[in-house]
Amino acid sequence: MSMVPLSVMISTRDAREGRDIQHHYVVSTSSPRWELVKILVRALFEIKFR
Repeated sequence: MSMVPLSVMISTRDAREGRDIQHHYVVSTSSPRWELVKILVRALFEIKFR
């Protein structure tokens, strides 16, 4: 199986500081779906609910 590049950008808004926060991930893997799941789970843990 060949390596597939996966590029993901997650953009959130920090209302308290009034700015956008962007996280950019680029991975080359043979299983891009699994890497995408790991990135999304990591991003969910960074969200702070108020």
